[in-house]
Amino acid sequence: MMNLTSTTTTSTTSTTTTTTTTTAKPDRAEEVFYAISDKMTRFATREFYPLASELIYDPRLSPGCIGSLMKIGRALRTLDFWAVEMIDAMGRPPAGMMQGRLSGYGAYEQCLAIRHDEGIFQGKYCMVHLRYEGGEMSPSVKKVVTKFANHLGFEKAGNVSRMFDKDFLPLAPLYKFGLCVPSLCDTGDLQAIMDRLTEGFSIHLKARWCAIEEPVKLDQRQTLIVCIFAVWVSFILFGTGYDIYRTMLWGDEYTDSDKTTTVAGLGFLSGYLVTKAPRVHLSPVIVIIIALFRRYVRLIVPMAALLGFMYLIPALVDGPALRDYWPVFEKPCTNHWWKIFTMTENYMDNLTDLCMPHYWYIAVDFQLAIVSTVILAAVTPRWPKASLWLMAIIAAATCLATGIQVYVKDALPFNIIITTDVRKLIVSQTDIYIKAHPHAAPLFIGVIFGCLATRRHRLSKLVQAAAWVLATALSLAALLGVRTWSQGRHPERIESTLYAALHRASWALGVSWVMYACATKRGGLVNKILSWPCFYPLGRLSFSVYLVHLILMACNSVLSREFITNHPFLHAQMYVSLVITAYTLASIMYLLVECPVAGLDNLVFSRLMPKETILKVMQGKATGEEVKYIEALARAKSKKAFDLASKQTSINGLPESTKRNPDDKHMCYTNGALNTDLSEDTQPNGAVMSVKF
Repeated sequence: MMNLTSTTTTSTTSTTTTTTTTTAKPDRAEEVFYAISDKMTRFATREFYPLASELIYDPRLSPGCIGSLMKIGRALRTLDFWAVEMIDAMGRPPAGMMQGRLSGYGAYEQCLAIRHDEGIFQGKYCMVHLRYEGGEMSPSVKKVVTKFANHLGFEKAGNVSRMFDKDFLPLAPLYKFGLCVPSLCDTGDLQAIMDRLTEGFSIHLKARWCAIEEPVKLDQRQTLIVCIFAVWVSFILFGTGYDIYRTMLWGDEYTDSDKTTTVAGLGFLSGYLVTKAPRVHLSPVIVIIIALFRRYVRLIVPMAALLGFMYLIPALVDGPALRDYWPVFEKPCTNHWWKIFTMTENYMDNLTDLCMPHYWYIAVDFQLAIVSTVILAAVTPRWPKASLWLMAIIAAATCLATGIQVYVKDALPFNIIITTDVRKLIVSQTDIYIKAHPHAAPLFIGVIFGCLATRRHRLSKLVQAAAWVLATALSLAALLGVRTWSQGRHPERIESTLYAALHRASWALGVSWVMYACATKRGGLVNKILSWPCFYPLGRLSFSVYLVHLILMACNSVLSREFITNHPFLHAQMYVSLVITAYTLASIMYLLVECPVAGLDNLVFSRLMPKETILKVMQGKATGEEVKYIEALARAKSKKAFDLASKQTSINGLPESTKRNPDDKHMCYTNGALNTDLSEDTQPNGAVMSVKF
């Protein structure tokens, strides 16, 4: 009986043990790993090995490249991590291609960091462009592309059939992607592989460039630029240290805490004297030469500094987009760098000849400054009213010429319009938009209103109200007249003609009234807003911001790997960050380049006028306090005398910007890097121009 019980118990225990073993859960992570391993093995066996076997007999491939490809195939079968990383780093079609995402950069840094286990080779990143090489698309392909273009709304931008033009298709790649290959394969090896893959197709895969991870080395040009920057910064540091030393040395003589009046006094002295330059019997030719030379120096030195910094960007940052677009900058700058220094960059045969894409407007500004300076220095002193009419005629003539040119060439009114007609877009940019004459009207309208602001005009409240309404209407017409075009509607020929001829003058008239009203104390609340002290440093940085903003945006684009989601909040966030960063960089550039150049400019040209001339200039029109102030400056032999002059200025309230004479005339002074100073002389020689810009 006991034996039977024992046997039964043993049997039950055995049965229980067997049941527990059969119900254990499998390891899901292990299953996923083996599934991936199986797929990688099948990829290496069915896809990679056959391709590598075919390429072995291609005479265009080097033995080292073939051997490294075979090693990748074997490593994939054993799931070596470096081989898996190489496949993972390759670019692939991204999600959202229907929304225009036509590039797959892959993992650039990951590819460059790959190393073979035995150190035979490393990862090399190569960019491949997919282009259409056929003469004409087949009807079936055209049908598909047309359907795709209509889905994106391109039918509103013009005739979609122009997208199939043989001159349009080669402009940009249809798709571009990054490949991670062994470093033993060069661009020629990769191109041979691409040609083998696209045999029999009308598309072409072009291996554009390849890069490996290597130490940064400066070439001769970059080394020279670094040396020039180092010398320049050394001079700035030396000058700053010397100034601090002199301040400490004479600290006991500086008892006045209000040092801003000294700066204001120097600003007034510099601006006022050069404003009255024609009254000291300077020839108009000399005035023109000095004015243009000073303007040129203050423009070209910051421009050259930024150009030099551009050549250092490859040594500071890296990325696939930077390497892809760097030749677009380097080639035109190598061939046409001299156009920057001659201020003629807005004259070229093709947009690809632009070295710095935004320097063309500075060239336009300088070219128009030549014309305006000649008129203000040579014509205005003798015939003030005739000079105003002359500038008005020039403004009207340039508007008419722009409209006629747009109509004859059937061009676009400006270059920010979505269109499928590439030829029209290129003509609008190269033949019209970047030339000087379309931008002449705003400049001369501004000069005319500047001259009118120096005179006293009696305007009733009704006239002022009508002027504000008209200025607002003109500004809004220029700003909102393109609303439907921005939404995709293509402008008619007559619309393009009228808008191209009138919108710049319309905007300039609206802004000019605001300037005139504020200058003649008719601005009211607008004048208070524009006189906000925070605008003063921002205005000083405007030129530097213009120089650095496009470089900042370009760096932001070339360093990004993914597309930014099209959402208003994200775009607003990016805008704020770009503005803050741009002003920060502009402050650095202003302190290191623009401000020292302005200081040297003032130092050199202030010595051209003797002290006797200073006293002669100030007599007659200046007040008694101003004459005493100038006498103290002219006779100053020490810091103490200069300090006394500054104290006198503080007590008497010497004006910095605009002081009204007893005969209701203005003495105008603007201490800006790009501003033209106008003043109305009380003597018969009429309005004269300042040579300070």
